[in-house]
Amino acid sequence: MTLFDRERFKGPTLYGSSFADSTIGIFGAGAVGRAVAERAIGFAPSKILYIDPIAPAESIAGSDSAITMEPAASVEVLMEECDFLFICTPLNPWTHH
Repeated sequence: MTLFDRERFKGPTLYGSSFADSTIGIFGAGAVGRAVAERAIGFAPSKILYIDPIAPAESIAGSDSAITMEPAASVEVLMEECDFLFICTPLNPWTHH
């Protein structure tokens, strides 16, 4: 008699994609967008792209964070190049639906 039946308790088969060696896109690089980027670093993405319609690229690039985010030329370029897209915008009349 065994205490643990390996065939019965195999666990779920995991399907999906990995962040490793992928390009992550962040729409909205404010405090929440930068926090997402900091946490994404742990998953070893190859590149993190961002676009922020409100904050200029210089203010984001010059922030005191240790993460390296590259600005995307436009929303279309961001969506074409990224494998995963995080939308980090506040809910207001401009962003609602």
